[in-house]
Amino acid sequence: VNMLGEKMHTSTYYLSKLFKEKYGISIPDYISQTRIRSAKEDLKSTSKTIKQIAEENGFLSSTVFINTFKKWEGITPGIYRKL
Repeated sequence: VNMLGEKMHTSTYYLSKLFKEKYGISIPDYISQTRIRSAKEDLKSTSKTIKQIAEENGFLSSTVFINTFKKWEGITPGIYRKL
């Protein structure tokens, strides 16, 4: 969010406010959901490990990925893959 604000020459507060008003979601939540969507495709269509998928989709660790995935999807990535 800070980098976006700098590139757009506006405050992060104002940028965040506009984004949430327009899209109904915060910028960090939007980024998380976008990463999760991409990870779901990887889980469905590849045999990559959870760790590989986490790294390739911008998560700091597989633990962060698993927790974020569970927050948005209600299940772990491993269970999602099995289903």
